[in-house]
Amino acid sequence: MSIIFNYHARDANGKPKNGTIEAVDQDDAVNKLQAEGLVVISLKAVENMQNPKVVKKIQETVRSIQKKIKAQREKTETIKIEALSKPSQQKSTKKCPHCAEIVKFEATKCRYCQGNLSVKISEVIHNSLADKMNLQKGDIILSINNRITTSIEAINDIEEKIDSGHPFNVEILRDGELLSSEVVFPNNKKSLGLQLYRDVGKGNVGKGNVGKGNVGEMEKQTVQARSGIMDGVNLGCGMFIVLPLLIIGAAIILFIVFASMGSF
Repeated sequence: MSIIFNYHARDANGKPKNGTIEAVDQDDAVNKLQAEGLVVISLKAVENMQNPKVVKKIQETVRSIQKKIKAQREKTETIKIEALSKPSQQKSTKKCPHCAEIVKFEATKCRYCQGNLSVKISEVIHNSLADKMNLQKGDIILSINNRITTSIEAINDIEEKIDSGHPFNVEILRDGELLSSEVVFPNNKKSLGLQLYRDVGKGNVGKGNVGKGNVGEMEKQTVQARSGIMDGVNLGCGMFIVLPLLIIGAAIILFIVFASMGSF
């Protein structure tokens, strides 16, 4: 005896499909639907619903389908991470996004326009995607998804435009060595989990870190202002010391003069 089932399913493209199918039992109905390339979401018999055996069978089938859906969802949320390693194809050059000149791929600054071509990691958030990639404090990010990382804002923009579930590469410089890794963002989690140094002025001063004596323009202005203040302070201190001495000296001279006049 055949049973008519109402079903709710999705095709290979994720498009919903609803309809009815005739089968001997629930397993037969599921097999038929799967043979048509459908993923069954729910299945309900429209005949013999008063039969306890049929109801029990339907309930078991629904539970089985729910388990399959859950397993499928967990599978899609699994993070794919490749270990950091030397890239198979070594890149030699890249185009500066600021001035369009060609520079070495490992360059962290453009030698023509001094534009920034990298971002340095200040902290790696525990148990984040970056942590699982084994990124470390001090690593220099050169590119993400084949786009040069010129600033924190650029990285945020790159992350936002990467689709969840799609692999992308991260290229870094660690102790002068170029390393690369391919990863996938899990569903609705578009963040590597990094804290980064922010550049200030032209001298690449970030988060209180000054590299190789290069102080940025804003930092120089601060130093100059401090120098001017100290000059004023020094001058004031000098006047404060000298003026009383002059007054005391003048008083002594006047005393001597009047004393001499009194003796006559």
